[in-house]
Amino acid sequence: MVVSCQERKVEKPEELIDEETMIAIFYDLSVLEAIKTNNPIALEQNQINPYTYIYKKYNIDSLQFVENNLYYATDLKAYKKMYEKVELQLTEQKALSDSAVAKAKKSSSKEKIGVDTTLNQQKNKVFKKKRSNNEN
Repeated sequence: MVVSCQERKVEKPEELIDEETMIAIFYDLSVLEAIKTNNPIALEQNQINPYTYIYKKYNIDSLQFVENNLYYATDLKAYKKMYEKVELQLTEQKALSDSAVAKAKKSSSKEKIGVDTTLNQQKNKVFKKKRSNNEN
C-alpha cells in the first residue's frame, strides 16, 4: 500500500514542463491573480487575461499546463516544495518593493525639504531686500 501511494497515478506528459519553469509559472500566476484581486481594472484596461498571458510567455497551451500541473500535483511533497519556493519568491519581492517604496518616500520628502528650504531662502532674500530698502 505504501508503494502504491508513492507511485504517480498520472502519466508523465509528453511535453513535460521542467520543475523550475512550473515554479516560475506559479509565481507569475500568483502575481497576476493578486493584481486581479486588488486592482482588476489594471488588467482589464490592458486587456490582460492572466492565463492567456502565461500561455504566451511560456509558449505553452492550456492542455499542456493542465497536464503538467496535474502531473506535479500527484507528488504532494514535491508540489508543496514548489509552492514554498513560490512563497519565498513572493516574500522576497515584497521586501524589495517595500524597500523601494520607502526609499522613494524618503527621497521625495528630502526633495520637498530641499524645495521648502530653497523657497525659504528666496523669501528671506526678498525680505532682506525690502528691509534694506525700507532702512534707506
